Amino acid sequence: LPALLGQDKVGAPYIIESDNGRTQAVRKGQYKAYSQAPQKIHLYDLNADLQEKHNISDKNHSVYRELMLELLDTLFRE
Repeated sequence: LPALLGQDKVGAPYIIESDNGRTQAVRKGQYKAYSQAPQKIHLYDLNADLQEKHNISDKNHSVYRELMLELLDTLFRE
């Protein structure tokens, strides 16, 4: 909450987005990993693609892997 209120400039390392209580996306910085099913996870660079039209998962393997693991870990904890 302090990060959302502007009281903490660092905030959490990841932002979890969910729909109907089910995790759908993980964000870190400019990147967002999104999934409707765990076997198909897309990566977007929100600085370059705010409308999330270009999946860059095959172009940035390290970020994709990091966010994919965080997303899968969150999905299986639910």
